Amino acid sequence: MTDKTLTNMNKSMPIVMSLISLCLYLAILAGVIIFLIIDSKDEPERLTSAAGVLAFVFIGFIFSAHPDKIRWRHVFWGIGLEFTLGLLVLRWEVISGRRNFTDFFKFSSRDSVLLTSPLDDE
Repeated sequence: MTDKTLTNMNKSMPIVMSLISLCLYLAILAGVIIFLIIDSKDEPERLTSAAGVLAFVFIGFIFSAHPDKIRWRHVFWGIGLEFTLGLLVLRWEVISGRRNFTDFFKFSSRDSVLLTSPLDDE
């Protein structure tokens, strides 16, 4: 299908196209929720960061000067991209090189001890 065909379909059947879009978004949302339930059933404290993201979105909405002008599609796309990239980096060894991350965190913890320790041993 060409772009022109899709544009014509969108103009001639707006209700059908919006229903297809809604079903697609709901399927993606259901997949993410099912993944989170399965992945965190043994360690529910891993969902703390998700609560933090929702809190930031809520606080941004509450303190927005024009909350009616928020484009939620952009917000959810950004959160979805962050979630997807996080999965790619943290779950797949080919991309993440887990050893590199653990080495980095070992260095950062050692350096933080160095920075917070007293300068002299009195």
